[in-house]
Amino acid sequence: SIYGALTSAIKTSVIQPDGKIIVGGDFSKGIIRLNLDGTVDNTFAIGNGFNNFVTAIVIQPDGKILVTG
Repeated sequence: SIYGALTSAIKTSVIQPDGKIIVGGDFSKGIIRLNLDGTVDNTFAIGNGFNNFVTAIVIQPDGKILVTG
């Protein structure tokens, strides 16, 4: 998988209002979104990703996603 050992690398997660889960951690790209059935949402565009692992995710009321690491 391009996401590496996802289960051992998760640092944070948050559930969006639509039920999708955003997961951040120490794996390729730093952040992914999961569909309601647990599959990776390949429509979630993150550009080039991050150059380090993600430690916190916050969803603002306007739907924008803030990420720190």
